[in-house]
Amino acid sequence: MIPDDLRRWQAEMGYTYNTASQALGVGRQTYSNWLAGRSPIPGPVDLACAALVEDLGLSKEDLGKRVGRSRPQISNLIRLLDLPDEVLEMLEDGQLSEGHGRAILQVPDHGNRRKLAKQARTEGWSVRQTEAGARAMAEAPKKGRSKQVLSAEENEAIAEATERLEVGLDRPVKIKPKGKGLVVEIELEDLAQAIEIAKRLA
Repeated sequence: MIPDDLRRWQAEMGYTYNTASQALGVGRQTYSNWLAGRSPIPGPVDLACAALVEDLGLSKEDLGKRVGRSRPQISNLIRLLDLPDEVLEMLEDGQLSEGHGRAILQVPDHGNRRKLAKQARTEGWSVRQTEAGARAMAEAPKKGRSKQVLSAEENEAIAEATERLEVGLDRPVKIKPKGKGLVVEIELEDLAQAIEIAKRLA
């Protein structure tokens, strides 16, 4: 986010300097420095703006215009709001990145999400390492069931393939082991997106 994006967001929300800084939980001087370009605007400010505007029930397209992000980026930001508050604080403090947050979302429950986030922060994991950890945790065998066990190299290859697919398709992607093979899941907003991607892959 750049100062013009933040200024546009403030105007769209009808905020003054004081109410905008209060909404974002920062001091007026800090907010003023962001607008003037004297200080870089932290990435988590995007997340805060997205959360505030999402509360108004706007479409992702309108929301993207207000915070200077594309619709897929807005979708990813809103998905991050499903993280536990403790993990969101790590993102806001810069201890973890948005990429780490998306990786942690692959874990289905909040308890393990917190556990994974703390491990990634403590051990200084990269996003790819966090994705591998999330998959291992999400695919952990349940009692009485046998699951496919992947090596570290296979997990690394899946992480790379996931990243390439997300870049190529501009959509969130999950690759999960199933039986002796793999299943690829692409998150779509509607049928139109499915048709569009099908045409691109044809």
